[in-house]
Amino acid sequence: MSTWFNYRRYRGPMIVAGAIAATIVLLDLTLTVSIGSPARFLPHGESPTDFSVLDHAGSRLAGLLAEARSKKTVDSRPLGVFLGQSTLESGIDSTIVDKAYPRYRWLNLFGLGGSVHRIADINELLIISDLDPKVIVVAINPYMLVGSPYGVVRSAEFSITRNRIKPWIWSIENRPLVNHLNRLILHRGRLAIFNALKQTIVAGYPADPKPWGVTPPIPRSSYNQAELESKRNYDKKLGWYDPSNYTESSSNWTELKRIVAGWKRRGVEVVVILMPERTPMREHTPAEAVKIFKQLDSDVPLIDLRDKLDDSCFIDLDHINPDGRRRCSKIVGESLRDRLENREASRSPNRIDPSER
Repeated sequence: MSTWFNYRRYRGPMIVAGAIAATIVLLDLTLTVSIGSPARFLPHGESPTDFSVLDHAGSRLAGLLAEARSKKTVDSRPLGVFLGQSTLESGIDSTIVDKAYPRYRWLNLFGLGGSVHRIADINELLIISDLDPKVIVVAINPYMLVGSPYGVVRSAEFSITRNRIKPWIWSIENRPLVNHLNRLILHRGRLAIFNALKQTIVAGYPADPKPWGVTPPIPRSSYNQAELESKRNYDKKLGWYDPSNYTESSSNWTELKRIVAGWKRRGVEVVVILMPERTPMREHTPAEAVKIFKQLDSDVPLIDLRDKLDDSCFIDLDHINPDGRRRCSKIVGESLRDRLENREASRSPNRIDPSER
């Protein structure tokens, strides 16, 4: 009696395939039992900075160093550096700041993710470079003191995707995180080699031929009301609107103070800017989120721009559209000029105003 499928003919391949499948399942169960969630290996419980961010920042810094060593630049102004995340990228055009406050030549170094810890990775690259910034501007949002806890992020994503299978398969669920951890180890190893060989980051990153270039504005349309509400609910799950998360024991707050103190010890002027936010985000952000910034060193100017743009200037709750970017950049330049010039005047009581000469 013939059948449409000959089991005996394919018995061997089927046995091999079954053995492979059983091995994979056994391995997955072993990883689940022995390791569990690799999130516990994450520094501060947050996924590390994306490798593309480190490559971008490293290449930009390498480009500046290569330009300085080639002696092709004729711009001798001191360096001012913005440090931040994607809200800095979308919100500040350094060329516009340069026109509003041309005393310094301004550079943007930004990453991705709502966390001060991710700014620290970029800051580390700047520190080990041979560059000599005179002003550091940390441009952040208050919620970056809470960060993006990996477990909460995954839980929030699960509630959105409704994927009931993936979380139970260790190798699929944790593949991105394992990839992040491997890249973090490689990055740390590369920095260790730089230090051991007394090399700057030029040795490890290709030089960006246009290090002063400004990234194009984010080409996205503005969120509708439903999308804004969904984003706000997601942010709420991350704990950004919980007043109890804004304490001096927060690891992100400790990291911010470490960044500020590190540059102050080097004699660098440090300014902290709170970036503009859309009305719903400001209304739901607790007062504690802004009040804690008053605990910074009194010698560190705090510029609060959270309510300086109307809602038409935003793509979502915190990312600024092209028109808002131009307006925000001008405001930032003028604010920095006023704060820094006034501070210098107050430190030099006998200084003569140029208009009186």
